[in-house]
Amino acid sequence: MVNKYLLVALGFFSMQSYAQKIDFAKSEIDVASVNSPVSIFVGFAGDVESYNCGLEISYGDGSKELIRVVNDEVKFGQIMRTHLYQGGGQYTITVGGKMIFRGIKTVAPCVGDDRKFVVRIVDQAAKEMKNEAQRQLQDVKSIEAELRQKELDLLKKEQDLRLKEKEQELKLKEEELVKKQELIEKELQAKEKRLDRREQNLTRQAQLLEKKNSAPASPPSAEARSAQVNPVRVAPVLAVPSQNVNRPKSEQKIDGF
Repeated sequence: MVNKYLLVALGFFSMQSYAQKIDFAKSEIDVASVNSPVSIFVGFAGDVESYNCGLEISYGDGSKELIRVVNDEVKFGQIMRTHLYQGGGQYTITVGGKMIFRGIKTVAPCVGDDRKFVVRIVDQAAKEMKNEAQRQLQDVKSIEAELRQKELDLLKKEQDLRLKEKEQELKLKEEELVKKQELIEKELQAKEKRLDRREQNLTRQAQLLEKKNSAPASPPSAEARSAQVNPVRVAPVLAVPSQNVNRPKSEQKIDGF
């Protein structure tokens, strides 16, 4: 008896749900923001006078919803549900028939193939934070590039300064060498002049000596010739003995007294 009534009920459900065939499932938008309601529409084929079947919607984020499709739910051949997504990403929504057991209110699943579509949820706050982070990162990179350029400029300036100091030092050394060279040249010129004067003196002396040696001897003068012919004879001076010789010292007197 029970089996007979069960078969009759199942047959009734099958006939009733057959006319409630899932035709489409879609969302009004393909992209939505986090915590913004996403409207999902499920449509049925044909002109159905009375709706009474089970439907399951899997929202792709781990949540599911069982829906008993009745006339009050259906507007213009379709039902609508809204769902909030807590995080950004891409979600696949699946709509299919599902038997709902509620005792005498048990309904058979809506017929038709499962319908799937994808919605993309954008976390606007996260997107703005990401954009802000990218802007800050870009600012940091710009600052780093500016600092690197300043560092290179300072390094170049330091190198130029060192090069300038080195050039100045070399210039001073070069001036000192020039001064030393000038002093040495002056000393050499002075020595050369002294040598020239000595050489001139030696040349004059040599010329005078040569001239003296090459000149004929001059004849002797008349006086010299006369002196040679008549030499002057000098008589010898005889020594006269002194009167005081052989006298006693007491008797000797000094001449002139």
